[in-house]
Amino acid sequence: MRIGGRLRPWRAVLVATGAVVLAAIVFGSAGGRAGAEGPDGLGALQDLLRRRGVAVSTAATPPPDAVFFVPVDRRSPEEASAVVSWVRRGGALVLADPGSEIAAALGITASGAVGGFRPSASLDTDCATGATVGVRRILARADDARFEVSPPGAVPCFVAGDAAYLLELTVGRGTAVVIGGTSPLSNRHLAEADGALLAWNLLGRPGRSVVVATPTGGDAEESAGIWAVLPGPARAAVIALALASLVYAVARGRRFGMPAPETLPSEVPANELVLATADLYRRGRHAGHAIALLQERFRRRLGRRLGLPPGAEVAEVPGATPEEVTDALRPRPRAGERELVEVAAALESIERRSEGG
Repeated sequence: MRIGGRLRPWRAVLVATGAVVLAAIVFGSAGGRAGAEGPDGLGALQDLLRRRGVAVSTAATPPPDAVFFVPVDRRSPEEASAVVSWVRRGGALVLADPGSEIAAALGITASGAVGGFRPSASLDTDCATGATVGVRRILARADDARFEVSPPGAVPCFVAGDAAYLLELTVGRGTAVVIGGTSPLSNRHLAEADGALLAWNLLGRPGRSVVVATPTGGDAEESAGIWAVLPGPARAAVIALALASLVYAVARGRRFGMPAPETLPSEVPANELVLATADLYRRGRHAGHAIALLQERFRRRLGRRLGLPPGAEVAEVPGATPEEVTDALRPRPRAGERELVEVAAALESIERRSEGG
């Protein structure tokens, strides 16, 4: 528990890990990505659009002549196909859920995360599309997704290697923009870098309203588990603490280098305790007590050998007369050293004879 009033190091590591996980669950789940409140909410985005005269509403299906913004999606493949068909007829779609079936229906496949050691990464513009007019840099969460540069005809933006953070493509008579997450449009990053400009380019279409899609096809609050609830920094902290615990356990469980020299205790003869106890009895004139101890030891040993129950009196011993046994086991509270020697010799003789010696 505690040593010298201080918490043991390994217990401190466990307590810290539990605190990080608990804080991450409480604060990481407080602001959902599709909600309005919290650092990852979209309340500031909706306020921006309304202040600039864009009507913002919510609906489960895309209405005509509106930008359909999908931040979180739970649609089935059949429902996703219906949305793509709407886009082909001239709809404008902005999809910010990389795991949506709509992205799969458009032929877009996720290809890893933005990555990095910091919670958010800075992405520089490297394309010229309607979504990035005037945009030079945006901030995205490290756990947002990147996409394979496909299907053919898609314009990739914010490319790293063979993956892009944003894809703009023409689908029939309509357009679709797929981004790796809502973080550039969130309360946390909307006012940073060119997040507000990107949001206006995506959703502030003149003469069109914005319909924010409500999740369908499942429970919007469904969670894949505690790990899925944790934000990126909390996951990194938990992994770091787990690695620290592993390193600490290895360091404590193994000694590196040459063995440390140890000072051996002084050698004590095996009979030292017997001699010291006998000397105490002799000085205290406790020969009677010593005789009682010898007799009790004799009873236990002979009782086990003869199969007697514990506490039974030993009366008959093979090889010895009852008189010898009775005399040897007679109490002698006031005996002297000479009588002690005589009783010890008698008990040893009877025990030897019982063994056939």
